[in-house]
Amino acid sequence: ALPYSLAQGTDGGRVLLVEDEPEVRQSAGDLLRQAGFQVMEAVDGVEGCEVYRREHPGIRVVLMDQTMPRMDGRTAAAEILAFDPSAKIILTSGFPSGTEGPVAGGHQLAGFLQKPYELTRLLGEIHRVLSQS
Repeated sequence: ALPYSLAQGTDGGRVLLVEDEPEVRQSAGDLLRQAGFQVMEAVDGVEGCEVYRREHPGIRVVLMDQTMPRMDGRTAAAEILAFDPSAKIILTSGFPSGTEGPVAGGHQLAGFLQKPYELTRLLGEIHRVLSQS
């Protein structure tokens, strides 16, 4: 179990984790579950968009890798935001930053996380995004 302070303020709920690397998806999913979130997983942007369309009323935040086969994270984020402008999407990347900013259609991403991320940074960013109006 995690120290209360790490999970505090996140209120659980569902997170959509879109990540093509199985090890990264497993470890991030485990961290999120430990923090009290229900985790839905997708292996690429195409599947991420499908899951979001099907489940969106209950998804509080999307954690999406930027570089994936079939459909990259920025393209998938733009599709999700076109479908639901209120979606909260945190883009993740193993590459240096400079990728923040609007995606297609001028939609703004909620956040950006550099990989590898550890628990406190991950939960801190989710908390920051969920506490925005």
